[in-house]
Amino acid sequence: MPLTDEQRDIVYTHGQPMLVLAGQGTGKTEVLAQKILYLLRNGLASKKEIVGITFTTKAAKSMQNRLEELGLPPHEQPMICTLHSLATKILKEKGSKINISDEFLIADDHETKLILRDAIVDIEPEAMKNLKKWKHKICLSKADKKIPEDLSSGLFKEVYARYQELLNFHSALDFEDLIIEASKLFETDKETLNEYRTKIKHLLIDEFQDINNAEYFLIKLLSGDAKGLFVVGDDKQSIYGWRGGNPRIILGFGDDFPDALKKTMTKCFRCPDKIIKGADEFIKRKPPLQPQELGSDPIWILKFKSYIKEANFISNWIKNSLKNETYSAIQTVEGLLEKIH
Repeated sequence: MPLTDEQRDIVYTHGQPMLVLAGQGTGKTEVLAQKILYLLRNGLASKKEIVGITFTTKAAKSMQNRLEELGLPPHEQPMICTLHSLATKILKEKGSKINISDEFLIADDHETKLILRDAIVDIEPEAMKNLKKWKHKICLSKADKKIPEDLSSGLFKEVYARYQELLNFHSALDFEDLIIEASKLFETDKETLNEYRTKIKHLLIDEFQDINNAEYFLIKLLSGDAKGLFVVGDDKQSIYGWRGGNPRIILGFGDDFPDALKKTMTKCFRCPDKIIKGADEFIKRKPPLQPQELGSDPIWILKFKSYIKEANFISNWIKNSLKNETYSAIQTVEGLLEKIH
């Protein structure tokens, strides 16, 4: 599908930091892929000077596949990865400058629970019943770029500090430490920071609405003068508050980067018109999305006395649709409503 006028304007504009506000189904992945392709094919950057940041490894693979579909084979593609993967690479290469072994381990969820358990036993065994709460609280502290020294005295600070000591004893970092330590490296060693700023001239970031304060700090360090900083996100969506995602970051992007261009993508190719209009009654998106699928089925609001009745209704709806090969939502719902009444 050819680029829309608004997508083309975004892809072909460069030289300034840019924030792209894009709702669901507007083609965020496509614009990021096309932006990379444009930079490469117009000689504006080499593949080593571009890094694409996605929120998950699955999204990174999707981006790589799309670039290949656009004619860019894997060996010609720039690095497409998560921010944690990039931080890991940086620490493997330069972590020794802040006393991190190049053979450090990344502790998984199970391992961090075991280490935290040992930390609690060392500090206050009675607190073991709150292990899950402590683990989540440590995660949120790190997402907010807070280390034990930043906290006021108390049991949590002691547990957090002991947990970090035990991680260090095992030459391990947890998932959140990757971001914090990469930032610490850049703050401590300006030579290394300048080296990576020189290497990475174009930093393109997807799902920007879901990043946390620690991740944003690392992005600002890496982006330098920010001329090649390109971020895409949905300012009306934020579902990662439980891991520290901060929607104020995308809303305040222009405050941190006053030279940034702000552009929007409004043509929605995924959701039909009535779904979009119904959602817009709640979120009041400005400018509103423009659905490309018109004349869709209406939204049905069904009320049930229990979640079991709701689940039975939906499962019967699906089974009848498959059995009768009727995939129209209106026909299926009307038929089931008759049976209910």
